[in-house]
Amino acid sequence: LPQRLRAQAQVAAAEREMYDGFWAILSAFLVAVARAVLRGSTPDPTGVFDAMPAWARSVADFTDTTVTSVMSRAYALVFGEGVQFDARPAVATHLAEVNNRLVGVADEVFDQVASTVARGSAEGWSIPETSAAIEQVLSPTNPVWRNRATVVARTETISALNAGRTDSFAAIADALPADEFQQQWLAT
Repeated sequence: LPQRLRAQAQVAAAEREMYDGFWAILSAFLVAVARAVLRGSTPDPTGVFDAMPAWARSVADFTDTTVTSVMSRAYALVFGEGVQFDARPAVATHLAEVNNRLVGVADEVFDQVASTVARGSAEGWSIPETSAAIEQVLSPTNPVWRNRATVVARTETISALNAGRTDSFAAIADALPADEFQQQWLAT
């Protein structure tokens, strides 16, 4: 039980870091998208695409800082603090996969905006009504986006920790080829 509690506390701390980092970039992206979509006299869903390059840069920075930080915790648990792990191929592979997953969030935002415009058009909303609905969809206070940040934080935290742990133990197994190792999962 103490091992599970310790693992659970480590995951919770890593998840908080992941959530805070992702929420910062997501909320900034939502504000940028709202400005781009609503800048003209009529809402333009393609304004989402104007904010995509900045989103891609934010995701890359998030992956290089926050996700790497969470991964480092897994390596530190096995090898101790200060271990150089970032040159390992498994780290680069994992970070690229995370980046690819998170860049797609912009498509999700576009879908939300486009469906709001389509619904407004089908229901005969005025331009101000459509703009207000888009503002509500893109508002950082919209619970959809906080929930999305929670899902991303949980998914990417477990993913980063598992990738780091798996690679750490693979490094040990490579260094000790005569020994036999078996992977065991600890449910938290």
